[in-house]
Amino acid sequence: MPTSQQAKKRIRQDTVRRLRNRARKTQIKTYARKITSAIAAGDLPTAEAAFCIFQKKIDKAARHRTIHPNAAARRKSRMMSQLNKAKQAS
Repeated sequence: MPTSQQAKKRIRQDTVRRLRNRARKTQIKTYARKITSAIAAGDLPTAEAAFCIFQKKIDKAARHRTIHPNAAARRKSRMMSQLNKAKQAS
């Protein structure tokens, strides 16, 4: 158990940040699944709408250093290439 005030505050801060980071990562994964399922179903307008939200969420996570900025760029790029491939196929 922490004894100093500083250690107690650090534990409180870490708890809040951990929950916030987990929520951000979960939202990113949820929208990634929505995009891939919409592409598989052939519903491109839904996939594009989900991609806009996905892009916003992943940029915010990268800005707050929840995920690495390069990882965010890589995920956006891969998701966009899937969306473009689906557009070409239809």
